[in-house]
Order: sequence, then C-alpha cells, then structure tokens
Amino acid sequence: MIEFEWSSLLREMSERCPFLRDVLVTTAKCANKNRNHVPPICLCYAILLQQRNRDLNLVQRINTVLLSEGKAKKQSFTQLIERCQKVGFSLSHQSKVNLLDHIATHNNDHVVNEVKQGKKLQGTGDNWDYKIRVHNMRKTEQNRDLHYFASNIIVERVPCEGSSKFAPQRDILTVPNSMFLLDNTETRKLREDFKVIVGRILVDRITSLSFMKLIIPAHIESKYPNEMAQKSTIIPLSMQFKEEKKYDDVVDILSTYENTLEDIYSKAELIEIPKGTKPAAASNVSLSGVASRPDQPGVHAKKT
Repeated sequence: MIEFEWSSLLREMSERCPFLRDVLVTTAKCANKNRNHVPPICLCYAILLQQRNRDLNLVQRINTVLLSEGKAKKQSFTQLIERCQKVGFSLSHQSKVNLLDHIATHNNDHVVNEVKQGKKLQGTGDNWDYKIRVHNMRKTEQNRDLHYFASNIIVERVPCEGSSKFAPQRDILTVPNSMFLLDNTETRKLREDFKVIVGRILVDRITSLSFMKLIIPAHIESKYPNEMAQKSTIIPLSMQFKEEKKYDDVVDILSTYENTLEDIYSKAELIEIPKGTKPAAASNVSLSGVASRPDQPGVHAKKT
C-alpha cells in the first residue's frame, strides 16, 4: 500500500486484459486533455476485480484508509463506509477495523530499519485525561473521568555517544544554579535563532514582506547541520488505558515499553530473545498482584 501507484494497475491491465483497457480508455475520453484519466480508469478496473474475487481489494483498502483519515463523525462515517462498500469503492466497517489492526502490526517497521543503521531511540510519554459528562445526573449515571497514557518513540538524529553512563556525576547539592542557565553567548545565539523563525513567519503570513524571503536563512546554523536537516522520525505507540498516578499502572506502562523495545531490537537482529520466554505482560493485562519476572527480582517493590 505504501508503494502503490495507479500506473502499476494500468500496466497490469495492459498485460492481462488489453481489450478491457481499450474499452475503459475509450469510455473515459473527454474534450479536456489536461484531465488525468488514469485514476478513474484504474478505479473501475479495481471494482470489477473485487467483484470477481473479493481478495483483490488493494484499491479498496487504500480508499478505506483514506476515509478513516477524513475525520468524519462516527455516526455518519459508519453509514458512509457501508454505502461505499456496497458499490465496491471501499471495504466494510468490520473489514476496516481488521485492516487497521493489521497495519498496526507494522507500526515499528521504520524504527527497526533505523535501529539497524545504528541509531539510538528515545521515548516520551504523558497522560491524556478527559471527562465524560452525563446529560442527566443520577445515582446510576455519573460523570466519568478517563485516564489514558500516550507514548512516542523518537529516533535520535544527533548521536550522544560521548555521554557518560555513570550517574550521578556530581552532587546535586553542590551544583551551582549557573550550570542550568544560559550564559551570555548562548542567550545571544538563541535570540538570533528566534529572529530567523519570526522572519519566516512574517514572510509567510504577510504578502507585502515576501520580497525579504531571499535574505532569511534557509537553515539555522548549528553544530550538527547534516543531522538537523533530516526529518524527525516520531512513531506513536498504542494508547494505554492506564493512569500514571497509580503504581500498578506505571509498572504496566514500563512493562509495555520493555516488550516494545525487545520486539524492535529482536527484529533488527541486535538481540535474541530465548525461545519459550513470555513478555512481562500483555498490553491489555495488568500486573497488579503479579510477581516480578525471575530476571528482575524485587525490581517492582522492596520488601520491608
């Protein structure tokens, strides 16, 4: 699906059924020569193929994903996708759910390739809370507070090989405040960088200042120009129904991180997981009341 091109379907149609291609091309001809006829021709071809064999549904899969990304309202979206499925334009609602679950299994493929190249990973996580208010408050119907935890994997662009692995390096009580503040040189550099960013916004938003675009630097100078010119790789992980204020949920979150990293590094062939070992916990199973793993004695709680 990532490497899909309409031209590939047109080539397939030319090789396998040239008569059908000629019929569709003749039917799609119009006076406007600038119009691209390839997508509608190939869409008709894809609908006919799925009618012949329901497993020939690559185009329908792509259309289903596009409809899912359209941010339609939940009620109207289900009706829309069911109607599109009836005319062969997309998959059904249940097939859409199965397709998204299948795509999720390849969520870390890009990270695996980056790890194979020797790049390091970082992670971020934060709580995502919201409240569901009921229309009429009753004894059996109360407002609900839901707590989720969202996480991301970030591939490092700037190598940090020189960092010390020993901690703490200094006594926190003796470290002066100036160690955490910008000095005069760093403050001036930060202001110069702000000027570039503000200039880009002004040139982009104010048409009368567009002539100044030539004098605004395309890149902000730094010690790592090549690394900073690369696009950031940020992979969202699955949302967990966990609350970071609860100890059991924190253990579950960390266990999920461990399983994810084991999966990534094993696929990158940098580590080998012994056969027969089980992950610390599944993403939907709580570790509440469960003993720690044999290779992690007492890591979750200290006996008194």
